[in-house]
Amino acid sequence: MNHIVREYEEEFSTTCAEITVLCGKLKHASTAEVSRELEVSLDGLLHDAEETLEQVEIEAPNLDQPAREKVQGRIVSYRKELDRLKGVYKSCKQDAEERNARMELFSQNTDFGENKETDLLLDNSEILESSGRQLEAGRRLLKETEDIGAGVLSDLSTQRESLERSRGRLRDVETGLGESSAVLSKMLFRARQNKLVLYLVSVVVLIGVLAGIYYLIT
Repeated sequence: MNHIVREYEEEFSTTCAEITVLCGKLKHASTAEVSRELEVSLDGLLHDAEETLEQVEIEAPNLDQPAREKVQGRIVSYRKELDRLKGVYKSCKQDAEERNARMELFSQNTDFGENKETDLLLDNSEILESSGRQLEAGRRLLKETEDIGAGVLSDLSTQRESLERSRGRLRDVETGLGESSAVLSKMLFRARQNKLVLYLVSVVVLIGVLAGIYYLIT
């Protein structure tokens, strides 16, 4: 069960990374057509991320308590990250629409070349700032992904130690059962020996008694 949850978590992290990259591209989209293609892709990725997170939430209650508590803690972070990405997407989409509108207006009004150049410079400055923000978001997501990987490795190590301890206890139990069986076998053997000796003594006594009675009679 744990490996299923880990696979969903890794899939969610990968999808979030793709969303971050595409949001940056949407912010810098040069045409309305490119913007629409990116929006379609982002809508699909956000939908996939939402479904993957729901699968993690469904599988979490089936885990043992220590693993369940860790996963539920990470689910809270995943939900916040997904909400943040939705906000980033909405902002980038709005910026792209405004930028495309300005570019369309510039293409229709070629007489304002100087103002167009100035606005394009401003756009480039906005693009650089947005790139910086997207890069920082990508770094943060990478750090969270690394933390998730470290948590998964820690869980695997703990589970391995638990399995080793269980195997050790099982070996001890098997050894104890073997020793108990040997002792029980010896006890049964001795009981049979004592029973046989008792029978022999009883026969000898009976013979002696019968012999004594015979001599008394004769």
